Amino acid sequence: MPIQSISKALFRRGRLGNSPAVLSLLASLATSMSAWGTEIYGQIFGPDGKPVKANTKIEINGKPAGQTDASGSYLLALPPGKYDMTVGGKPASLEVPPQDTKRDVRLK
Repeated sequence: MPIQSISKALFRRGRLGNSPAVLSLLASLATSMSAWGTEIYGQIFGPDGKPVKANTKIEINGKPAGQTDASGSYLLALPPGKYDMTVGGKPASLEVPPQDTKRDVRLK
């Protein structure tokens, strides 16, 4: 969940004050978080069409980026662009748009 959504939800629930200092801090956090990248998430399927196993290692452009959960799902924060993705040693390509998005991946 993006920081903007978290801060809005906490604000609506009355857990954050509405002073200008707090709102300025939240705006600053939202700006710096978006510089880290777009949230891209989804499920990864093997060549057989079944979700990959839990804790399958994910690499982006040859560097460790995370692992899957028990349902074969992943969550990454990457700047928009095209990436070479490797999941459990199997190649795939990943295109990250400018906005947070769900993108399922099918391995070859």
